[in-house]
Amino acid sequence: TRPYTVAVVQGNVPRLGLDFNAQREAVLRNHVRATLALAADARAGRVARPDLVLWPENASDIDPMRNPDAYALIDGAAKAVGVPILVGTLADGPDPATTIRNIADVWDPRTAPGQTYAKQHPVPFAEYIPFRSIARLVSKDVDLVERDFVPGDRPGNLTVGPARIGDVICFEVAYDNLIDDVAHDSEMLVVQTNNA
Repeated sequence: TRPYTVAVVQGNVPRLGLDFNAQREAVLRNHVRATLALAADARAGRVARPDLVLWPENASDIDPMRNPDAYALIDGAAKAVGVPILVGTLADGPDPATTIRNIADVWDPRTAPGQTYAKQHPVPFAEYIPFRSIARLVSKDVDLVERDFVPGDRPGNLTVGPARIGDVICFEVAYDNLIDDVAHDSEMLVVQTNNA
């Protein structure tokens, strides 16, 4: 119904490879640093002030609800930029010792975390290990996935600042039904993916 100015933050990782989880704090700090630079540029008039900011999946693989340092970093970035950030992060699953959720969290500069979307279609052999005891007979590497991601149970329709977005996470973009579920009640579609 109206245009929005959307800032997409690409924080990057310190080094290439599949061990991005070992670099969690550095990845989070990179996204915070890039958002603080965006805020400074917007205040100085070098870029338009965004209506909302998007971070990718896994921008914070440190659960900010369990880690006060991660909470403070994300909250500081949101306050600095002055608009909500859609943060790709993690949250404990029903059994925190064995399960986890891949989520998008709307982080408002005034009210902190709020609405969330939990990925509904985790990827087998990447985010969870089906038949773990059997898979372990084929490769011990299955235990690199220490906790199984469990699916969310509702579509990713979220309000991020002035915009009503339909969010899907990473490979969910391949499932038409998940896109259909969010498309009818959103002004823009967002696909957060682990390309941090």
